[in-house]
Amino acid sequence: MTEEFYVSLLYELHLFDDHVLSHHQRKALLPAESKKLLTEGNTDLILGNQLLNDGDTESVVIDRFNHYVVVCNKENPLASLKKLSLYNFYSAAHASCQSVMPGGLLIEDNEIFPFSSPRCGNRNIAYRSDSLNGIVNVVEKSAMIAIIPEKLARFYIVHKKHNLAMLALPDELTLKPQCTYASWLRKSKKYDSLKELTGMLQTISSFRK
Repeated sequence: MTEEFYVSLLYELHLFDDHVLSHHQRKALLPAESKKLLTEGNTDLILGNQLLNDGDTESVVIDRFNHYVVVCNKENPLASLKKLSLYNFYSAAHASCQSVMPGGLLIEDNEIFPFSSPRCGNRNIAYRSDSLNGIVNVVEKSAMIAIIPEKLARFYIVHKKHNLAMLALPDELTLKPQCTYASWLRKSKKYDSLKELTGMLQTISSFRK
């Protein structure tokens, strides 16, 4: 997601006429691991959903995902619905991003199931991936559904031309908001350039609705 959705925003700004960007994709890291990458000079800027904001590091919000939708193949019978029912949500096979949203369950099911129930918060997960592109591709080619932020769903449907339909989540479900942060060392020699770069990302990403 970082490379395709955020770094791609920079292509049209001719940023690469003056700068060289080296992008490395890593799985979810502990805050201490992320800070180590910055302090040891391996990385200048980290984009992710961790807030690294202490005496040594600084973080700013690039995006805040408040609204989520369900996506499915346009040929899926569910695609004719505007909103998914709770029954369809729990009976359908899901494709799930396993590293994008750490920190426990994304879904708050508002006590649909008792806490002691074996189905409490459970979904029928048929496919897990660290790659959002992988999730989108498998949903497009199967009968599976996936939950992703509405902003990203529109990106894949409008800009990437994926054969997907968007459906509203059941009213009974609430999803936790998630932020994307940019983090860097306060004493970085590239501080001014990093501030400029994150400002560009903030400005351009705000136009993608």
